[in-house]
Amino acid sequence: MTDVEIWALQQFSASGSDVRMYYTTVGEDTKLEYIAVSPAIDAPTSAAAWYIGKLYYNGSGCMTRFVKLAIQNILDDRATLFP
Repeated sequence: MTDVEIWALQQFSASGSDVRMYYTTVGEDTKLEYIAVSPAIDAPTSAAAWYIGKLYYNGSGCMTRFVKLAIQNILDDRATLFP
């Protein structure tokens, strides 16, 4: 588990929540791209029950920004929610 993944789990460690992580490839590395948290355990990814955040990386593969949406959204739509 990477430092970023540990940090993400610490942010959402309250009982009764569900955390999902999605990855992408940056250069030759696999990087964490989306973190989603729902206060409902086993919430469907098609339900507007998720607080979703996206991690941005620079050309060197270093994380430079994390943007988290303030309202719950549909996790399946995550790619359309961020610029």
